[in-house]
Amino acid sequence: MINAYDFDGTIYDGDSSVDFYLFCLKKNKKVLLQLPIQIWGTILYIFGIIEKTAFKEKIFSFLKRIDNVDDYIKEFWNKNEKKIKPWYLEQKKSTDVIISASPEFLLNPLKKKLKIDRVIATKTNKKTGIFESKNCHDYEKIKRYEEIYKDKKIKAFYSDSVKADRAMLEYADEAYLVKGDKVSKIDIKNYQENTDNILIKIFLGAFFIVFLYIFLNVIFNNESPIPKCNGWQSVIALILYSVFVYILYKLLSKVKLPKIIKLIALLLFIGIQLAFAYIFVVEPTWDFGAVYNSAIMHINDGLKVYNNDYFYRYSNNLGIEIILIAYYKILSLLHIKSYLKMGILLNIIMIDLSILFLRGVLKQLFEEKRVDLFTILMLIFTPFVTYVPIFYTDTMSIPFAIAGVYFYLKVIENKKLKEIILYSVLSGIFIGIGSFIKFTVVIVFIAIVVFQVVNIKRLKIKKFMIAVLCLGLPIIFFNSLILIYQNTKFDAKRIDKESFPYTHWLMMGTYGKGAYNHSDVEY
Repeated sequence: MINAYDFDGTIYDGDSSVDFYLFCLKKNKKVLLQLPIQIWGTILYIFGIIEKTAFKEKIFSFLKRIDNVDDYIKEFWNKNEKKIKPWYLEQKKSTDVIISASPEFLLNPLKKKLKIDRVIATKTNKKTGIFESKNCHDYEKIKRYEEIYKDKKIKAFYSDSVKADRAMLEYADEAYLVKGDKVSKIDIKNYQENTDNILIKIFLGAFFIVFLYIFLNVIFNNESPIPKCNGWQSVIALILYSVFVYILYKLLSKVKLPKIIKLIALLLFIGIQLAFAYIFVVEPTWDFGAVYNSAIMHINDGLKVYNNDYFYRYSNNLGIEIILIAYYKILSLLHIKSYLKMGILLNIIMIDLSILFLRGVLKQLFEEKRVDLFTILMLIFTPFVTYVPIFYTDTMSIPFAIAGVYFYLKVIENKKLKEIILYSVLSGIFIGIGSFIKFTVVIVFIAIVVFQVVNIKRLKIKKFMIAVLCLGLPIIFFNSLILIYQNTKFDAKRIDKESFPYTHWLMMGTYGKGAYNHSDVEY
């Protein structure tokens, strides 16, 4: 039986096409004349205007600048034959077949050098770089193999990427994954490729350390004026809560919750929210009160938001102020005057939308029992009830941040360009509105970019560029609205005099244990 091998990264240490291009560039500087065409082709490919075949043709157009390609190829392999991995040389057989997406003219000399049966690769004109066959990857590899070998089975196929060669790995009787010089037999039908890399591990490690530091400070070093439990009492409570979550998870593993039960639980939760809002309605004070009262004055007395002294100092709350004014304006047109109650109702809607969007996120990541578990934990999360009477930036921005993540996950799972653009724009719009209300929501965008960077091989550069562009533009747009509004409606000299500089928040964070400090406000 035949053993078949992918080439680049599998039995060759590197990418032969890239190495050949650099080799040619070093020998012949005329190759650089094709650089504008190559860059243009890359841009067109990233934005989905041309297919991968046309993109690779533009990359290989540098061959037009070489008169004696065969001499270059011969010299290239004399120099780079040493990059064939030792493990392959030790086990190679005369019946071996190399199947690769690289140009056939480049790999053909290896048939003689390695004394193997055949090289199957992408047929490419070595004088122009134009493809004379389909790009030899994925299922095209199987098609090209069967055209030559008919019904001859492949005993084993070797590749460095399950994602790129899953079709061939499943086609062969045995599948082998190559990582560097390590060759491992895998169960391809049940194999899930590990996409973790060192950057992800560093990021998660740093996040864990920071989270642990904050968590321990909250338990053992909390300066809240509200009477608090002893630190060890909190630890015991946390252990009991963990046991509760574990038991709940085991129960959900055995019992599937009917949809009617889920609906009843949601309606009961909303009922509790409404009851809490009715019993514990508060008179708006502090920043919440300043924003609310300013909006009411604007509706009742026609005062302009920019006349409110508060916003010269706290311009970060202009977004929520503008939204409340628009909301109350609509209510006044409908002759609804219960602004405080309607503000609370809007807050309940925002909180509950957060739960629904978060459930949507979880459904894209986990199986149903875990989704139900986290949903139950959200429904018993007390701030989702106790914060109902206070409609401020904290709760009003949450659904937009989570919706941004929800639609970004849609970007990852889609391959069609139109859907990638659509979901990226939706994600950007929601994150943009969220950051319009509370600027720190922009952290979601930063997290997405970090995720894209550390997963660049899995997501591909095209998705990266499109997603970042379509996400970023709406965020810039919504935050520009606040800047434009502020610059046109406020007195610039007064803003410079009264608004807090960014260093204010650093000062407050570094004083003592980082709690609110009135002397910093008066500084």
